[in-house]
Amino acid sequence: MMLKKHIQRRKGLSGLGLRLLFGAGAALVLYAGWQQRPWIDAAELESPLTDGRSSAYYARMFDAALAKDAPEMALAAARKETETAPRDYRAWQRLALGTTLTTGRPDRDSLRALMTSYELAPYPGPADMAWRVDFAGAYWPYMPDVIQKLTLTQIAALGDISKSWDRRRVWCKTLPDGALAEAACATVPGTWRKGVRQGPPPEDAPQDKS
Repeated sequence: MMLKKHIQRRKGLSGLGLRLLFGAGAALVLYAGWQQRPWIDAAELESPLTDGRSSAYYARMFDAALAKDAPEMALAAARKETETAPRDYRAWQRLALGTTLTTGRPDRDSLRALMTSYELAPYPGPADMAWRVDFAGAYWPYMPDVIQKLTLTQIAALGDISKSWDRRRVWCKTLPDGALAEAACATVPGTWRKGVRQGPPPEDAPQDKS
């Protein structure tokens, strides 16, 4: 149930943006470790996990645990993955997510894992930067100042990636009032937010008629 609540929360935040930017299956990819591979069936989950396997094995078990709505197993897989591949920033992002799903909200361990992912890859690919924004946005009150500031850097970096325009526009429209929404809106001038147009649109920007 914890995972379902988290997914519902995330979908309410920017599920449309996921589909617009990365396709219809993007939400599943994001919840399953945000890697470009097919959704893992829950039947693949092995319990207990086999020791001494590759980091890819533990990443797949993480995905399978999410598919089975088993956050404790996802957390166990993520811990194994970070032990096996401590330099893989995505493993630490999975650990941050697995810990949060288990506890119900970000705690010291999940925030430490998220910080480690930033230290290993300050500016990863757009899907990972977007995941960081969605994750922080879903739990903004629990984010310390340093992570809030780092999240804003991800939005700024995505502002230079044209294919993320629709995603950023959804953030501008749907994020709660505050620094995160302001940062998103600054990257999509011309977007309407709560009846107010966010600056004049550039000539080559997609038209926002809503």
